[in-house]
Amino acid sequence: MLPTYGYQDPYARYQPSQYQTFGPGQAMTAAPIFDSYVSEEPFSFGAVPTYGYQNTSSYSSPGFSQNMNSAAPPAYAPGSYQPGSYEPGSYQPGSYTPGNYSPSSSQQGPPPSQPPPGAPPQESFDEKFARIRKELDAERERIRQDQRMKQQQLLDTQYQRTLDWIHGSYMG
Repeated sequence: MLPTYGYQDPYARYQPSQYQTFGPGQAMTAAPIFDSYVSEEPFSFGAVPTYGYQNTSSYSSPGFSQNMNSAAPPAYAPGSYQPGSYEPGSYQPGSYTPGNYSPSSSQQGPPPSQPPPGAPPQESFDEKFARIRKELDAERERIRQDQRMKQQQLLDTQYQRTLDWIHGSYMG
């Protein structure tokens, strides 16, 4: 204990030993800060102190909880699965062969892998990549030329203004 030199600590009654650590299932004693609201009897961790408030809403009525608990059993309750219904042998391999699927008339048409007749030949990925790369390089070069021309125009204008200023200051 440290010497206090006459200083009274207002929080001295809240010692760490009063706040007990508790594990699941253990009772918890109310902290001293709740002395005036909660009785000192230990309450389980799952309970919530009510501080004297009486809940009068319909949600806490016994009928509501009974209605909630009397819901229909789940559709897949244990025991409802019949082992024989999905055994490996029950699948007939011939029933879903690729050939017996006939698409509806609205879905018919050339497969996506084949271009329609008269269309330009499909280019490979490498050809497409090279073409896009070439277009981007040309666009980049055009932008660079444009910027170079604008910069040259700006330099020419500044140079001409400087010459005019020198000419005017000496001749004026």
